[in-house]
Amino acid sequence: MTADAAETSHRSRLSLALGIGSAALLLILVTLCGLLVEQTYRVDATGRALGRTSAIRAGIQQVFALLEDAETAQRGYLLTGKPLYLVPYNAAARRLGAEIGTLGALLKDDPHQHAQIVTLQGVARRKMAELTQTIDLNRRGRHDAAIAMVRSDQGLALMGQARHILDGVQAIQTRERATNLARRDIELNRTVWTVASLIVVLCLAIVFIATMAYFHLRARDRIIADVRHLTGELGKEKAMLVETVHELDAARKSADAANHAKSEFLASVSHELRTPLNAILGFSEIIRDELFGPVGVPQYADYANDVHRSGSHLLDLINDILDLSKIDAGKVELREETVPLDWLIGECVALVRERAYTGGVNLTLEAGPPGAAVFADQRLLKQILLNLLSNAIKFTPEDGSVTARIVQDGTRIGFRVADTGIGMSPAEIAKALSPYGQVDSKISRKHQGTGLGLPISHSLAQLHGGDLVVASKPGAGTTVTLLLPLSRARTMPGRAVA
Repeated sequence: MTADAAETSHRSRLSLALGIGSAALLLILVTLCGLLVEQTYRVDATGRALGRTSAIRAGIQQVFALLEDAETAQRGYLLTGKPLYLVPYNAAARRLGAEIGTLGALLKDDPHQHAQIVTLQGVARRKMAELTQTIDLNRRGRHDAAIAMVRSDQGLALMGQARHILDGVQAIQTRERATNLARRDIELNRTVWTVASLIVVLCLAIVFIATMAYFHLRARDRIIADVRHLTGELGKEKAMLVETVHELDAARKSADAANHAKSEFLASVSHELRTPLNAILGFSEIIRDELFGPVGVPQYADYANDVHRSGSHLLDLINDILDLSKIDAGKVELREETVPLDWLIGECVALVRERAYTGGVNLTLEAGPPGAAVFADQRLLKQILLNLLSNAIKFTPEDGSVTARIVQDGTRIGFRVADTGIGMSPAEIAKALSPYGQVDSKISRKHQGTGLGLPISHSLAQLHGGDLVVASKPGAGTTVTLLLPLSRARTMPGRAVA
């Protein structure tokens, strides 16, 4: 065999080896794609199942909350005779049927649970009929008959049946959620192992091709070096891929935990505060205003006033939470108009001046550029400024000072609130700007509130295309500045500051 023939033979065998190797690589890649698609489909199916379970659990909470709202409204109306207390009842009467219908549609594939919802529908209908009958009796002047009907415990028994049904469905959904979570973890682990195994096979196939090239090429040293380099790069890619998988898994767990904490927080606050709020405000108002006659002992009226003030505080907490929920859901719409900044700051300072005086804080309004105005939502800007002023006064000790003024430079315009209060570290600033991240210190725990003022203000600033800048040091006070784009700046004749 001549050298040319030998060379031709070597080249043929090399081409065959390379062809086999290429086909093997292609087959491996196709298999990898197929397995990943299958695993993605399974994970997606599990995610849909989890979403359905979450929707059912939320529906259960909503149905029971509506029943409780309706019953609480009935009690308030029977006690006071004021139609205002029937607002939650009317809302529940309108929405309850639709909510139960939605819950039944979600459970239509489960005959047992769907039958439970059908039973619940009947119980809810009887409960609402009982509430309607007592309200009608009271409207017709038969108050004693309405009270007697309440004392018959018929409504209590119906609420007990509804609670029993909903608790049963809730328990089943909790078990299904745990099963789906476990299945999702299994699928994710399977995906990781599948990818890792196929990478190993891919590396082996590359080594095989490199080995065949080593035996059939004269420049084997260069080929071996290339193979080693490629193998090293593949090792790095493999390590990076494994690290990325771990990071993604950790991020998923962290996101799940954060989302769960948020959902639990909102559900807890809504359920635990909103339901009894009507009763707290109604009863305390009755006692405070002595609607049924003098209370006798003056301290009782003071206590009733304290209860009413506490109920109003609960309402403020709920409003903060609802504001943050609307912002997260993207349901806040800007109603923009030209807003004079000197007038806005004057209005807000006037609203909090009494609070500053009570706390012994010196509140100062510095003069700003005459005629400075912005094109923005007046109500939301006022909410931001009131949040900043309230926080500054709250965390400034007696004899301290709080200063508000307009700021404007070549690129942005807004207002600034500076105080001489307790201050924050960089870590505490980041926590204070995070929803549900109220700074946990001995001083801040003395003050009531959800800690949502800064996060809400930050989100509202971003909604305007601006930013909320916080500068602070422990013991040296805090300065918070709202900065809006200069494109929102307007000029108008100055207005007198209140």
